[in-house]
Amino acid sequence: MLTLESLPIVTDSIFEYEEDTLNGETFFYCVEIMPQFRNGDRDVIKFILENTEYPETAIEDSVEGRVFLHFTINEDGSVSNVELARGIRYDLDEECISVIESMPNWKPGKQRGEFVKVRYTIPFNFKLNVDSETKIAITPKTKNEDFKIEFKVYPNPASEFVNIEILNNNNELEYQLINQNGQLLQNGLLENNTTQLNISELKIGFYLIRLISKENGVVETKKLIKK
Repeated sequence: MLTLESLPIVTDSIFEYEEDTLNGETFFYCVEIMPQFRNGDRDVIKFILENTEYPETAIEDSVEGRVFLHFTINEDGSVSNVELARGIRYDLDEECISVIESMPNWKPGKQRGEFVKVRYTIPFNFKLNVDSETKIAITPKTKNEDFKIEFKVYPNPASEFVNIEILNNNNELEYQLINQNGQLLQNGLLENNTTQLNISELKIGFYLIRLISKENGVVETKKLIKK
């Protein structure tokens, strides 16, 4: 579940009307008329809850926590300069960035009668179980239990190259090569039934090869040993 436990928008500074620069452009943290998304903060929450999915990879690994993003509301109300302030793991971080980047225009902020850039920070709170009725939450998409991904990884152990062979379907699948710390090392789409990955530069140890069908919400993982 994704929860928003308080007002979703916070400024980066307690100092009224403080100015700063980013990429050579001036922006504010707080202005006389703050930007507004549709009818206010509740619509920010509504947009996020309707458009954020708890990644299946994070659910399977029981990954929880808070992601903080910085972003700018420009003079025309568009969203830009979305940056990770504090992340959890690549899959959750990328989901949050994608949601903010997809937001439609806001009503821009004003300072001294002129439209200005305003910098915001927003927290995403991911929890697998939410007990409090006061929290706003969404549940992850339900998996398609009839859809299966069957594949094999060979040779295993491997030293230079490893093959991923799909055994049972031709649907569009994404592959991910992940180390023991959950760091994404390689990813891409499987365009053929058999795909070869170069692992010659990886350190000796254990890795995960994960196949994902985003359309069906199905994830399958196998262990890879690099020798």
